[in-house]
Amino acid sequence: MRRLRLCCADCGEVTLPASEVTVTGTAEPGRVTCSFQCPVCGGASEQGCDVSAGRLLLMGGAKAKPATAPVAPPLGLADLVLLRELLNRSDFVEIMGRTG
Repeated sequence: MRRLRLCCADCGEVTLPASEVTVTGTAEPGRVTCSFQCPVCGGASEQGCDVSAGRLLLMGGAKAKPATAPVAPPLGLADLVLLRELLNRSDFVEIMGRTG
């Protein structure tokens, strides 16, 4: 099995089997994240790289994990005030029909 050299934040450069590396997409275009458990200290490590390096990792035997969808921020007080104003309007359904 192919072995990969990656960088642990605590131990520096480490070598581990490609099957122990996970490549995950990110919200940032052209970037991926590779994560692994350090074979020296046992800590979880993560580092970013460009898509071409991610492809090389995958071709070497790393596992792929799809990117998670970004989570919308919670509604704030201003959002709730605006929503209440919209719900009180008689043409609310018509307005919502135009935005879709």
